[in-house]
Amino acid sequence: MNPKDKNSAQWISLVQTNLIQWQAKPYELYEVQVSTNLTGTNWVRSGNPLLPTNAIASFSNFYSTASSPRFFRILKVP
Repeated sequence: MNPKDKNSAQWISLVQTNLIQWQAKPYELYEVQVSTNLTGTNWVRSGNPLLPTNAIASFSNFYSTASSPRFFRILKVP
């Protein structure tokens, strides 16, 4: 996906307590990362990389009762 092309953007389509779904390209590998802040220095992988078979990918392996806020990002694995 090209960040300079608005038609190429990746879209999150659903966020729930324990589920994130996003626009994906079938058979391309994605990794969900989590952090407790947005400084960009503490991102860690949250589960194994995902290989969706259709245009919607989902991840639900991140639910926790942690009291601190958590932030997520989705990366396409090269």
